[in-house]
Amino acid sequence: MPKAIWGLALATAAILAQTRVPDQPRAPTDRYQIAILCVPLPAATRPPVVVAAGDELQGALDRAVAGDTIVLRAGAVFRPAAPEDSFMLRNRPLGAGQWITIRSSSSVFDADGAVPPDTRVDATNVDEMPHIRATGINSPAVRTDAGAHGYRLIGLDIGADPLSQLTNLVQLGSGTDTSAAALPYDIVIDR
Repeated sequence: MPKAIWGLALATAAILAQTRVPDQPRAPTDRYQIAILCVPLPAATRPPVVVAAGDELQGALDRAVAGDTIVLRAGAVFRPAAPEDSFMLRNRPLGAGQWITIRSSSSVFDADGAVPPDTRVDATNVDEMPHIRATGINSPAVRTDAGAHGYRLIGLDIGADPLSQLTNLVQLGSGTDTSAAALPYDIVIDR
């Protein structure tokens, strides 16, 4: 008796597998789909570091420690200076779950703001964002040291000044890294 039941179940499954379900219209897919990660928004543990210009931003990044929040003025333009021609996210001794946050001063990007986490920004939000600009030929606006980790970028407009050639706006790793320890990780670009 059990063999007969299994036989009937297999035959039914074979018939269902051959049955064609009519194509249903599909909603257009977003080719830039937001990746939802299980990374909670860290609570600020230190007073915010408010930055007004590009050279101050690199200095703040160089001095940053776990729990720092670097606040960039909404609407301000930040351009990296020589010699690196990119804002560098340094490899810091951060423990698991520790972050350095770089964010807009605008409250619309707060967790309970008008543009909460996991929400795509659009042109109406541009005035609420600081503008980080790539300025050099083939030099990204932001790049990482080998092994850099624990950075969260929130509500930043990362773009380029008019250039003749640019391959990346944000470069995570050098592309020549030969060990897992050299690869950047735990870097979140949110909104």
